[in-house]
Amino acid sequence: MTELKPVEKLAIAQAVYKTVAGIVSTKEKDNLRGMCDKDAIANYLSTGAKSYDVRLMGEKVGTYSVRVSKPRHDERLKVVDMDAYVAWCVENACMTTDDAQAERRFRETGELPDGCELEVTETPETVAGATLKVDEAKVADALGDALPAVAAHALFGWELPELPAGASVVDENGEVL
Repeated sequence: MTELKPVEKLAIAQAVYKTVAGIVSTKEKDNLRGMCDKDAIANYLSTGAKSYDVRLMGEKVGTYSVRVSKPRHDERLKVVDMDAYVAWCVENACMTTDDAQAERRFRETGELPDGCELEVTETPETVAGATLKVDEAKVADALGDALPAVAAHALFGWELPELPAGASVVDENGEVL
């Protein structure tokens, strides 16, 4: 085969880049990344496991983690009777009927101004997404000489080469190829 010109190599690299971007994009819910994120989140919801090892040919090459927001407890003053609130502000020498000023005073003293109620919002822990961290060198080591052919199969569906003894490739359904 003739040596490729730099622009030809770039064209190939750009095609591979675009193909890979479509597979790993976190914006597409129906691509391979989206399917794996759904599986990781379903696993978290059923078992509580937030992280697991990613293995290739039996070797750990990275981790898959579910990101979870912390539960939140928020409190804020809500004016329900403006006349009573204004009277309280005048009585307590507040310069204005500024909600922020009344809120600060409530936080400092614990006194609930007249005409106000405490609005409490509870936000439970929620799934924020998933993160995949892969060590490229470990992937290359795990696949060895088979890396280019396995990558071609994964990206383009090309036929798999003969793999090293004891090695196997598993598809997204857990089936050995």
